[in-house]
Amino acid sequence: MARLAVAGRAQVIPVGVWIDERDIVLRKVNYQEEGRLYSVDSYFPRFRAPYGVVFGKPLSVAEYFDRQPDLEDYQKIATRILDRIYELEAEARGLFPSKPGA
Repeated sequence: MARLAVAGRAQVIPVGVWIDERDIVLRKVNYQEEGRLYSVDSYFPRFRAPYGVVFGKPLSVAEYFDRQPDLEDYQKIATRILDRIYELEAEARGLFPSKPGA
């Protein structure tokens, strides 16, 4: 995401999403790719399970547009974005009162 934002000269819109772990189910998913059949375990929310989504203000990475960022720069960008996503996820979690037994 950091590389795309810099290469595309774009801002990043962080999004925090939360769903209670008890409302997520594990299912086996089968799919075919280039003639080969694959089977993977995947997680899905229960039908009509409550969830929260919080959008943050766009984050600018414009300070990197006119130079060649190195790996350390991309790591700094990614860390800044992920920190904000985790903050937004906590806000999304706060949208719901605790369930009994939580």
